[in-house]
Amino acid sequence: MPPPTILVVEDDIELRQVVCDVLETAGYVTVTAGNGREALDKLIVGGFTPALILLDLRMPIMDGWEFARVARCYTRLAHIPIIVVSTPAPNQRWHPDVSGVLPKPFTPAALLTEVARHIPFQAVG
Repeated sequence: MPPPTILVVEDDIELRQVVCDVLETAGYVTVTAGNGREALDKLIVGGFTPALILLDLRMPIMDGWEFARVARCYTRLAHIPIIVVSTPAPNQRWHPDVSGVLPKPFTPAALLTEVARHIPFQAVG
């Protein structure tokens, strides 16, 4: 069985790279996008279907909430788990279509634990 592919949607280039490094070291395949619009282009125009989406909320062009709202309108994408990766705010409410939350800052172990909760794969790390 090939390793699952995870779409990492994060505008912070350094954080995006760290997340990808951790996931790839654990055996996952990663695809990246710097904002929600870029992610939707990969999913809709490119026909790409990841096993999981790691989604930042605050991004330019299209934020995470708008991305999630639009992605959930597509039958092919509606089942994909979305884990929000965000700094929690006081009284933060999460969108009902979000499968999990990984608060920033997080450790590599916390990242891998949250990912493993949502996709069936025995990671190397």
